[in-house]
Amino acid sequence: MKTVKEWSDAFDVLFNEVMSNASASLDEYDKSIFLTKAQEEIVKNYFNPKGNKYQEGFDDNAKRQSDFATLLQVATLTASTSYAKFDSRSNAYQFPPDFFIAVNEQYQVTADGKTYPYTIIPLSYTDYNRVMQKPYKYPPKSQVWRLITGEVTPDSTGYWIKAGEKAAAGNYDVEDIPEDPDHHYDTIAEAEADGWRFIGPTDDENVPVVEIIGRYNPSGIELYKLRYIRRPKPIILVDLNTVDNNLSINGITSATPCELPAHIHEEILQRAVELAKAAYATDQNGTIQLNNQVQTGQRSE
Repeated sequence: MKTVKEWSDAFDVLFNEVMSNASASLDEYDKSIFLTKAQEEIVKNYFNPKGNKYQEGFDDNAKRQSDFATLLQVATLTASTSYAKFDSRSNAYQFPPDFFIAVNEQYQVTADGKTYPYTIIPLSYTDYNRVMQKPYKYPPKSQVWRLITGEVTPDSTGYWIKAGEKAAAGNYDVEDIPEDPDHHYDTIAEAEADGWRFIGPTDDENVPVVEIIGRYNPSGIELYKLRYIRRPKPIILVDLNTVDNNLSINGITSATPCELPAHIHEEILQRAVELAKAAYATDQNGTIQLNNQVQTGQRSE
């Protein structure tokens, strides 16, 4: 597992090599931005077969599943009554604050002592308009439609969770240490090493809100079960407060190494340098110029 210094040094060596030593001066924040972007691209491409050279998705390779086991989460969502729904027949659900990619979804309705599972069918806006023109405006039996209806900003605070149990009641910011009745932690790193994980919003990311439309017992209790990949922590090479108090990446300011398996690190590093190289160009006089058109191609993973 690379330390933040090893990430920084490896980035410098590779970037200087590909830029023929005519490198732009990238500080630790710049490198952290490129590394974090590369990490998120690679995670997305592992779940999108069209985005990697092997044309394999998450379920096509056992190694790919183990690569992201630490990011795999399960949540049970309850309907939100505060969101202005587009379709009055629907139930609206807000995704978890750390949501990144959906893996499996299932809708359950419990009524008369029985639980009825429904398959969730994603519906595009075009398809929604088309089915609304039909005489029967509902999905088939045992199915519900899912329509992405917007985004909301999560609450400004979150919570700490360990083995499914939350920390002591209270509102937590991302820099707060969880309160464990059985153990005192001096640092966030110590709490995380003991299994605690912070669930909360970021500074610049909203979360999706979806509407579920279907025919089911209106007196039943509806639950939306979601298996998803959480957003990986950013790769931050230095405490950003030492650079600028206004800087953060995905709401985090402290130095943070990559949490993905070590065998993915070289892929992330390579992609980060590709992004940095694409962002900067050298003119005929050897002067580094910012290239606003960052070109992206097929990933190597």
